[in-house]
Amino acid sequence: MKTALLMRQAVCIITMLLIFVTAQAQERIEDVMTFTVEDADKILDAFIRPAGETAGFLQAEGWYNTAKPLRKLKFNVQIMGNGLFVRQQDRTFSLPNLNLQSATVIPGEEDATTVYGDFEGDIKVFNEATNDTVRIPAGAGLPIVPFPVIQFNLGLIKNTELSVRFFPAIDIEGSSGGLIGIGIKHDIKQWIPSIALAPYSLSLVGSYSSLNIDYNWDIANVEVDDQFIRFDNQQWSIGLIGSKRFAIFTVFGGVRYDNSRSTNRIEGTYLVGTAGGLEEINLEEFPELFDKTYENSRIGLSLGGKINLGVLSFQASGTISNYTTINAGLGIGFNE
Repeated sequence: MKTALLMRQAVCIITMLLIFVTAQAQERIEDVMTFTVEDADKILDAFIRPAGETAGFLQAEGWYNTAKPLRKLKFNVQIMGNGLFVRQQDRTFSLPNLNLQSATVIPGEEDATTVYGDFEGDIKVFNEATNDTVRIPAGAGLPIVPFPVIQFNLGLIKNTELSVRFFPAIDIEGSSGGLIGIGIKHDIKQWIPSIALAPYSLSLVGSYSSLNIDYNWDIANVEVDDQFIRFDNQQWSIGLIGSKRFAIFTVFGGVRYDNSRSTNRIEGTYLVGTAGGLEEINLEEFPELFDKTYENSRIGLSLGGKINLGVLSFQASGTISNYTTINAGLGIGFNE
């Protein structure tokens, strides 16, 4: 029972952090759907876009805390938390720039909040289909977006280390979420005779991870229970890191390229605004809408430190770029 509860909480955390659908947002999304499908698509795209463009950067953080791979068959487990600093320009979007056709932007209400924006956001738009004002969804209101991680590391041959992140897809009340990732670290100093014996470590690192969430939401007063938001993200990274150990303390740093590609698809039957008023419409009739792909990349400078205390270690790091991320965590097992 406790295990099932923990797994349920974990799925809920991942879902809430990456989709940011609160009860307040669901109610307002129902209101947004009463615009025409074209306008609803524009608003929801602008609302979710910052999360779609940055989800991979959250997963890219924390893969390493030293450039020295574990020795063959040595292993450890890391429990970590990653964080993304939300940029100011990712907190709002301009309603006039969306060129809405079934809505009138109210003066003073031009800048709506994105999924990363103010939790207390209360921007309103006049809906010509219903002759009423509609509130735009509010954001999560987080200055730093958190992301929990559990990682298993194993030393292989030729000074190579394999890292795995895995969270199986679990179905809970029609919703599910899962994560799988793999990372590799290989000592390249050993292949360069001029520095092979130098008192520091130098490695090539790479990673790939995939996050999949199917969230069953109930946001509109329709009898058909087919409303889903399906969010998928694939992340890959490659970089070069170096480290130096001083007694129990290790400092490390390097440069890394991260690529993030997300898809966000909304499915189901909703009450949608039309020329004749509100009608139940299945979004399958509009395959070109509500199905978005967001791709983004960054080059970042990573810096960090680790304290080695026997079978325990404590790490903290960050990647400085146009999208800055941080990591902190605890390791249990063999150290470098």
